[in-house]
Amino acid sequence: MKFWLKKGSDDIFLDQLLKAVGIKETYSELKDLITNTRVKVNNKVELFPKRKIVAGDIVKVFDKFIRVCGKAEAIEFSKQRNAVEEVHHKRAVNTWTEKKIKKKQP
Repeated sequence: MKFWLKKGSDDIFLDQLLKAVGIKETYSELKDLITNTRVKVNNKVELFPKRKIVAGDIVKVFDKFIRVCGKAEAIEFSKQRNAVEEVHHKRAVNTWTEKKIKKKQP
């Protein structure tokens, strides 16, 4: 899944990212999850909940991979014709596909 950083932000804390994506409901649960070596950042075990995650980082928790995307990737994404569902602060980004315009008959 992809996670888009908030406009004007260059990073997000690991625990905030996992809460925004909906992995756990409380920060105490997330702290336990992270300190019990269940989370990897860029394929390395992470034990610090307040680690800054930046665009380009890949977070693995359980069987889920979360790719953090920044401004440049958001611009590229907006240019695509076909999109898939993405996570953006617990809301789904609208999906779209190309459709033919119907002409009105006189």
